Amino acid sequence: MTNSKPAKWVVPLFGSLAVLIGIGVVGYGLFAIKQYQFAQMAAQESPPEAPSFVEIATAHSVSFRSTSAAIGTIIAPRSILLSNEVPGTVVSTTLTPGAVVEAGTVLLQLDISIEQAQLDSAQAAASIARSRFERTREAFQSRALSELELEEAQTQVLQAEARVAELRAVIAKKTLVTPFKARIGLSDTHEGQYLPSGTQITSLQSVEDYMFVDFTIPQSVAPSLQPGQVISLIAQDLPLNATILALDSRTDKLTRNVMVRARINNAPPYIQPGDSVRVQIEYGDEIQAVAIPAEALRRTPEGALAFVAEDDGKGQLRAKQRMVQVIKSIGNEVALLSGVKSGERVVTIGSFKLMPDSLLAESVVDSKSVKSAPQNK
Repeated sequence: MTNSKPAKWVVPLFGSLAVLIGIGVVGYGLFAIKQYQFAQMAAQESPPEAPSFVEIATAHSVSFRSTSAAIGTIIAPRSILLSNEVPGTVVSTTLTPGAVVEAGTVLLQLDISIEQAQLDSAQAAASIARSRFERTREAFQSRALSELELEEAQTQVLQAEARVAELRAVIAKKTLVTPFKARIGLSDTHEGQYLPSGTQITSLQSVEDYMFVDFTIPQSVAPSLQPGQVISLIAQDLPLNATILALDSRTDKLTRNVMVRARINNAPPYIQPGDSVRVQIEYGDEIQAVAIPAEALRRTPEGALAFVAEDDGKGQLRAKQRMVQVIKSIGNEVALLSGVKSGERVVTIGSFKLMPDSLLAESVVDSKSVKSAPQNK
């Protein structure tokens, strides 16, 4: 008799197939749903591009000359180190540091008591010699004395007068006076102090309504300078003008620089001899360039660049990257030799966040204006 019951392995097989079919149906359903969602997203319009809010300035033409900078030293028209030629003991002094004294003022007196006594004696001897000479001349005119005796008497007068002059010169050297109106420097000389010959006592700087400034320039710049040319100075952050007086007749063989002296008329009181000042010299022919604000410049390993705001033909502004060649800084601007043309608009504030072809929302600011216009929002 035949057994009609199915085999034991048939039921599990059908169960597994049913599970697999169910999983496949669910997976296909999920796939169909995702495809539908992607199709719906693709059918929708893409969101508008967000612009970068920046400030834009207009490039303009500039002309300038090459400049050379140097550090100059202020020099008084007349300056000396006061010292004594002969030794002696100080008996009086009027050395007040910082004081301004007139020409001929006695600053220091050395002891001249011995020289004064010798001078008195020499003057008496000279008086006797002159009296003797007068009597000898009268006797010579009456033929009582010879010409030789007259010459000897005259020689004695000359010797006596020479001795007087010598002693007066020694006394004068022991009396130190100012040769011109001057300001006295620091001094440590006191009464009763013995000064050997050549002791430096103090410095004297003349007091005038003008001063000199000395500075050096490269030999390549020297041919462009002429006496009478006006140059610019910066002293204690304040501007001054000076007029070139002369250039040195030789070039320093070590530095290849040339010394120049200029005169500052009506010198202000805040500059003193020995002060340093910044010197700015313009030379050569004028150079034509294009100026943009310094904020528009970006430095990269490849060089300097700027972003120019250009119309993309759809009424929108796009950032176009330009490599530029910088030749000079002029205040808050930089002068370019190439890369940007006069009249083109460059991105200033906000350029750091831009990429090529970035969409821009502008707030136009004139590059020459002091205040920036507010951004459009």
